[in-house]
Amino acid sequence: MKGFFDASQDEVARLILIRHGRTVSNQEGRILGTTDDPLEAHGLLQAEALAERMTEYGVNALYASPLSRARQTAAAISRCVGVDVQIDPDLIEYDFGELSDFTIHALKEQKPVLFEEINVWINMGPVASMPRPVLQNAESMAQLATRALRFGEKIVTQHQGNVVAAVAHAGIIRAMLTLWAGGSLENRFPFRSDNASISVVDFYHGVPCIRLFNDITHLKTKLGFGRPVVL
Repeated sequence: MKGFFDASQDEVARLILIRHGRTVSNQEGRILGTTDDPLEAHGLLQAEALAERMTEYGVNALYASPLSRARQTAAAISRCVGVDVQIDPDLIEYDFGELSDFTIHALKEQKPVLFEEINVWINMGPVASMPRPVLQNAESMAQLATRALRFGEKIVTQHQGNVVAAVAHAGIIRAMLTLWAGGSLENRFPFRSDNASISVVDFYHGVPCIRLFNDITHLKTKLGFGRPVVL
């Protein structure tokens, strides 16, 4: 033990949560979900910047969602750090069901009732008091929580003393951080995960400690302004 405020590496399993680089759908503001959209040209450059950043961390293991945008991002990291990519289905993006592949403008035009319900819920006070809108054919919050916590348990039980990078998606990353911060998935998630961002969680004897959040400094870009979203 190094001291009351610090830990030694062997006491910690470090998880670096990485959101994939940009896709065409991301650029269009489309609700992507499990649609398999690959990286576009700028997203490939973001993946290379991420890969260079990962050389700072001494990565021992590398996981990725099965979707191509995550696998492409992970492949760039793999080439840079010399660690093979392991595909884990628990890292796949949230299935938005009937919202999948809509832009907000198309949703307003084609599903105005659902659009209004979501808009009202998002714009309520600090914590939305009305129930989360029900999305037809979407993954349930219980299912999302199960796989988020299951992946965290894998890190704790299999990677003590290691540094693990996991390339995933905004929805599952935000769910993980919300749960590990003691929040509920029934409320709006208070975290944002930008394309090609990294967040670092140290599990000290299994207890999560969020050390870094949504860092995009490796992209040499300005942090924009954010607002709550449906997930």
